[in-house]
Amino acid sequence: MFFPELLAFHKLSLMNVLRDTDLKFFQSCIGKKTIEIHPDEINKQYRKVASSYSKHLISLEENDPILVIPTDNENKTRINSFYRRYKSTFDILKNNLQLDIVKNDKILEIGYESGGHSLFALEKLGFHVTGIDNGYSGLRSVSLLPEKIKKSIQSNAQFVIGDITKKTSFNSENFSAINSIAVLEHILDLPSAFQEMYRILKPGGIIIHSYDPYFHPAGGHGLGVLDMPWGHLQVSPDEYERYIKEFRPFEIDQAINWYKNGVHKKYPKRLMMQLVLDSGFKILFWNTRKINKHQRSRIGNGLMRNVFKNYPEISFDDLLACEHTFIAQKI
Repeated sequence: MFFPELLAFHKLSLMNVLRDTDLKFFQSCIGKKTIEIHPDEINKQYRKVASSYSKHLISLEENDPILVIPTDNENKTRINSFYRRYKSTFDILKNNLQLDIVKNDKILEIGYESGGHSLFALEKLGFHVTGIDNGYSGLRSVSLLPEKIKKSIQSNAQFVIGDITKKTSFNSENFSAINSIAVLEHILDLPSAFQEMYRILKPGGIIIHSYDPYFHPAGGHGLGVLDMPWGHLQVSPDEYERYIKEFRPFEIDQAINWYKNGVHKKYPKRLMMQLVLDSGFKILFWNTRKINKHQRSRIGNGLMRNVFKNYPEISFDDLLACEHTFIAQKI
């Protein structure tokens, strides 16, 4: 996903539409732990052949991080998956917390770049929905895909390019709820983000966030994860750069940028909870999904010494958490 042209070749191969020569090129790009061809060469080859697959592509323009249009069935499956997830969340709100976000209320989702499917699921539940995104804090462009899907399913969802860590174009006290999935870990200035959420949320409104903490085995996400359990936590920034340079050299430009600017590294659960409270919210619900037994079995004394040397503020429980979901209310 970090190399759009390579991802396009991959998706086209799954659709069985790649010509033999293009399939061979794609297969030659993939090594055991890294890519074997420089991204510029992959980009160059993709541009040579893209017009041959235009009916499967969002656009022939450059810079879109998602190039291949998902099938109608893929979109439907993803929307329905989010629909079931959100229905369960709003049942908890209504039945356990006595909070009823009613149909036609306005909900803002932070982060729609991967397609907007979760936003369409919220709309299916009866809400007026708006999404805001700025492409991982400006690290990449925001895809045209959500607008493509919106048109195909005749949605009324609104998509806004904007930065939740700054004052947005939204009026104060505008939304009944603000939601995100796998986004908070990518916002480097979280205090400013929560401050803006507080401003645009109605009195008594709620925030619903699920995020993948940096401290679990895959918490570095893709380019930031090394080839050993919790590798991204066991090395210093200088060691990380040396590792990428030696073992994954064709990834280095994207990986270093991602490691420095794509994920925040300073909010274990304890500090995240404190930040939510300090931002003027009351925490109503917090659930932590933990890693499986096989992953837990890999934690030894040596690993913990390496991790705690680099991140002394975290706890053992932070190493076990793979997803936090919380609901908090503006007070």
